[in-house]
Amino acid sequence: MRNVQLQGEDALLLDEADRWSRMRWQAPGPDGIELRWPADDGPVEVQAAAGIDGWPKDAAPLPARSAHIVPWSTSDMTWILGATRVSPEGGAHQGGR
Repeated sequence: MRNVQLQGEDALLLDEADRWSRMRWQAPGPDGIELRWPADDGPVEVQAAAGIDGWPKDAAPLPARSAHIVPWSTSDMTWILGATRVSPEGGAHQGGR
């Protein structure tokens, strides 16, 4: 694809047909991130995962840990996964995993 932009800047993403581009973004802020490409290009398969610190407020609490177990890295995070296909003909079509 040509003219791909990430957060308003030119990005070397989606630059080879039939090959996945991968990006990792930390602390995007409350508005998330914006990835744009020309409407007449596509289709594009998009898969996303977002990790959020903490356990969902409406979820049952995690079981108590033993005193010798310490959480680290992505422990106790909430993960949200999504997938969609974007095409000029039909916009976005969401799918689950």
